[in-house]
Amino acid sequence: MDNYRNNIETRLNENNYSFTTFNEPEEFFHFIVKDVGLVKLPIEIFQKKDSPNISIGSMGIMTDSLLEVYVKLTNLERENFIEKIMQLLNGFNIPYATPHDEKSFRISIIAQIPLLNFNKKVLIETIESVKNACEKSLGLGTKILQE
Repeated sequence: MDNYRNNIETRLNENNYSFTTFNEPEEFFHFIVKDVGLVKLPIEIFQKKDSPNISIGSMGIMTDSLLEVYVKLTNLERENFIEKIMQLLNGFNIPYATPHDEKSFRISIIAQIPLLNFNKKVLIETIESVKNACEKSLGLGTKILQE
């Protein structure tokens, strides 16, 4: 797995991404790419020891003003809101999860890339796709709640 770690580090440097690395006992490697895109998102790249995939992901977080509206919604309105967000984000072809509770709303956007398909082009394209999906999710939430 050092080969993948070295390859990712080389590609991030070649593309002028600022990043940090850290070690987690349950992972082969873990990178955090800093300040990606217009909203300066952190994007994580990692591989869990029990996974045949490399994960690339980030999280879209609801703004405070949007959160104020969201927490006042009924459960049915929240379900409809989440369903609309998920429908609009399906065009990115990335599996999504939507953890949420009364205090926050986040859309986790995580791509799973099989090791056999992993290369420089896939890495850079997936970082861009995750960034675009996160930025889009932030704007979509505002649009949907204003409807």
